[in-house]
Amino acid sequence: MMETGRSEIDKYLKDLSANKKASANLSIENGLISGSSLLDQEFLTILCLSSGYSSTYFNYFPADRSLPFGDQPLQIGFNNANQQLQSYIVNPQSKYQLIKQFIINMYMASDESKGNIEQIFGLIFDYLLPGKSLGGVEINSNGNLSILINDDSKGSRYDIDSMSSGEKNLLLTLLFMELTTNENGIILFDEPELHLNPAVQKKIISFLIDVICKRKVRQILLCTHSPEMFASAFERNDCKIFHLISSKDISPIYKQDKAEVFRVLQKLGSSSSDLLSTKGTIYLEGPHDAELLDNAIASLMPGFTAKHLGGRKEIEKNIKTLQNEDRKKRLDSYQIFLFDLDNKPTGLTSTEKVKLLQWERYCLENYLLESDSIYEVLKESSSVCGDLTRGSMLARIKETAFSQINKIACKEVVSSYLSDSNYIKITEIVTDNPEQTVSNLFSILKTVSTSTAKLHGEVTSDEILKKIKDKITQINDEWQSKWVNSSDGKLIISELHREYKVQLSLLDFKKKIMELSRAQNYENWKLIESKIKELMTTIL
Repeated sequence: MMETGRSEIDKYLKDLSANKKASANLSIENGLISGSSLLDQEFLTILCLSSGYSSTYFNYFPADRSLPFGDQPLQIGFNNANQQLQSYIVNPQSKYQLIKQFIINMYMASDESKGNIEQIFGLIFDYLLPGKSLGGVEINSNGNLSILINDDSKGSRYDIDSMSSGEKNLLLTLLFMELTTNENGIILFDEPELHLNPAVQKKIISFLIDVICKRKVRQILLCTHSPEMFASAFERNDCKIFHLISSKDISPIYKQDKAEVFRVLQKLGSSSSDLLSTKGTIYLEGPHDAELLDNAIASLMPGFTAKHLGGRKEIEKNIKTLQNEDRKKRLDSYQIFLFDLDNKPTGLTSTEKVKLLQWERYCLENYLLESDSIYEVLKESSSVCGDLTRGSMLARIKETAFSQINKIACKEVVSSYLSDSNYIKITEIVTDNPEQTVSNLFSILKTVSTSTAKLHGEVTSDEILKKIKDKITQINDEWQSKWVNSSDGKLIISELHREYKVQLSLLDFKKKIMELSRAQNYENWKLIESKIKELMTTIL
């Protein structure tokens, strides 16, 4: 057995001497680093020992950064050195318990090491936390040592433990990283964005490259879920970006492949990281739709996120661009667009990764026109619903819907006579009163040049008024059976919210109605659920 072991070591050393290159096949799991053979691990241990206990060629900073709180006693000697050695490779989480002690030891060791610490602190503060500086290390009344921070903006000095957890973690981790990683070293850094605001996250990549890497030719392998950090890295030419799809699939991201995709996604209100960190994004047109459907999408389509889309006209242009990128195989995740119907079917069709669907009703709120659910919410949240009954609730919802007909008819008829005019705004003419609408139309026509705005054909005000009234009758007849689908549900819900002085925000009012419909499994909820399941079938 001894001879076999010696033979393996001799062969290992011989190969290492001949090739001048070591291939240490290591894996990191549950915060521990292990090798495919003991020789790999021993080689790294010897490499670390060769540079002394205070620095390493391989430094791992896991996401679990539990820093010590409170004053630190001074501890110098073998035990501290051994703990620090283990913190680099064997037990990386332990380095966070040693950081304060390490800083204090270095600060007290010599003027040179004290100057190094002050210099690195200064760089970190200048890059990431301007307005703050190192106030020094002092012995407090208990005889323990504490690290002090100056806050120039407040004119105050306080212990480092008084900083936010995110700032304290970042400050001490980056300091430890700089002071303990050798030139030409390799650093693994997991989720540096934890507990930091987006403004600081945007600056981290620049600091890591300009201060940590370039000055001492180091390399950092960094894992992040931060859109801000992703965007910062994407803008630089000295970063390589990879999408970790699974434990067995990692894919490089090239600027020339993704630039157009990211540009369009940004216009759609999505971030570059959304393309990589989720199975896909579902864009919804109504301002409240994403929040109303968030839970349903999470349960029925796990891995997908919902986002507000905004108006449709400009968006359809961006969708075409996105679909062109899809045809070039530059999309990794699904981009699904669920439009309101608005009585305007979209002419776009789906591609492999860009899917388009529409509600069968005017908008999502039309599926909230569930009289029993609305009745229950009003009884709980309104003090003016009086003698309202379930039967009268349905009648009131229908009455509110039919009150939209006059304005719809006025708009359709007036638009048909002014379809070529770019100088008159329909909204300045149309009201829910036909006579007033016709009067507004002819008043405006008198104030503009006949060469820039005119009606199609010779027509009198009486003829237009008759057309409007005929249209009102037509819509009224059609809506007897389909008013729930064709009316503007947003306006109906908003009017009920106003009329009954609901003591909830409009969004919470809608949420309550949907929650009740879902809990009771009403027909309208079944239709919503069916549409979400239809979304799912488009990607299977």
